[in-house]
Amino acid sequence: MANIPDGYEETRRLVARAQAGDARARDSLAARTYAAMLTTARAFLRGRFRPLRDRFDTHDLAQSAYVDAFRALPSFVPAERGSFRRWLAGILRNKLRHRAAYLTAKRRDARREAPLAGAAAGADSPSRRALRGEERARLAQALERLPARYADVIRWRFYDELAWADVGARLGASEAAAQMLCRRALRKLRRAYEKTA
Repeated sequence: MANIPDGYEETRRLVARAQAGDARARDSLAARTYAAMLTTARAFLRGRFRPLRDRFDTHDLAQSAYVDAFRALPSFVPAERGSFRRWLAGILRNKLRHRAAYLTAKRRDARREAPLAGAAAGADSPSRRALRGEERARLAQALERLPARYADVIRWRFYDELAWADVGARLGASEAAAQMLCRRALRKLRRAYEKTA
């Protein structure tokens, strides 16, 4: 072990403790790698995932990746120096890939469903239908501009009508944390909505 850097050994110890359920070890792993995670997130959003950069806050993206990583931590085996950071970067990349695929599919669905939206409001006057359709389009556009975590919490709470406990469970957070995140998300949504006018 003399040729292996101390940082590697410390990471191995922290991973083992975190896998055994030590919350402080998880926090230490996050603290040791957080700056690198932010740098990786920014690099991804400047590179191949550039079309998503307006929809993600790098801090929210990194935190969401940590939630996924710590869920999957029992399967991780530190093989060499830097392997934990590379594993985290892979989780971050997969999160962005899934989000990009989701948004692409959603845009296709929206194009297919657009003709039906007007028919559903048949009892209203044409001007009211047009106004409501414009407002829905602006709201959808504003929601698309939000970071993924903000958009998700709004959809889960207001579209899927999930209880706060369920929203928190999906976020890997407490009910109170879910409510706080939702308040921040709604403020961002309001600002994004105003910009679509």
